[in-house]
Amino acid sequence: MENLGSGCEKIFSNGDVYSGDFKGIIPHGKGKYAWSDGTVYEGDWEEGKMTGKGKIFWASQVKYEGDFSGGYLHGFGTFIDSDGSIYKGSLKMNSQHGIGRKEYPNSDVYDGCWREGIREGSGRYVWSNGNIYIGTWKNGKMSGRGVMKWSNGDLFDGFWSNGLRHGSGFYRFTDGSYYFGTWTKGLKDGPGTFYPAGSKHLSESNLQGREDKKKKQPSRSSSLDSEESVIPNVKRSFI
Repeated sequence: MENLGSGCEKIFSNGDVYSGDFKGIIPHGKGKYAWSDGTVYEGDWEEGKMTGKGKIFWASQVKYEGDFSGGYLHGFGTFIDSDGSIYKGSLKMNSQHGIGRKEYPNSDVYDGCWREGIREGSGRYVWSNGNIYIGTWKNGKMSGRGVMKWSNGDLFDGFWSNGLRHGSGFYRFTDGSYYFGTWTKGLKDGPGTFYPAGSKHLSESNLQGREDKKKKQPSRSSSLDSEESVIPNVKRSFI
């Protein structure tokens, strides 16, 4: 069997080029592989597959540096997409999976759990305008228990589903007043109680004020919807 040894270069019939260590006739050890489409990998090899530490650059300006296993991006690393977004964290078979931080092109930042490239589990999302959500996620959307704080000081603590307030919770306004109630698909649903700032009990004189405050809530909900809609989709595969 041919043994190319170390520090050799092999040019393949399809135009790919490999230079580095070999085991027999396959890459093994340290080496650099350049595909004919412009993709370049440099790092560790094991039995002909990218395994260990390395970095890979695509012709589209996408790049990754970190752990590889069996030819996959697998372990911990930093992935920079062509749109400028940066993901640093755990990966599993080419997908963001585990704990990771992603900085989006619009300066939004997500820190938390991922599952197969999608936000799933506990996480913290900070919008570029100062809004913050801390809580649980499902299928990339705010779902379960979570706290949303708007940049103007308003805050909602309660349950979410598919990116909308859904279930019981309370809304605290900037002036210190509170509204306790239930929401369905982002809208107030059923009875609720409004407590003006500085009071412990609802008084008859504040009933009209309660109604006025409640009427303002949908605008806050719609602003949340618009912020959620600009969250970029996460790529499921890097290769």
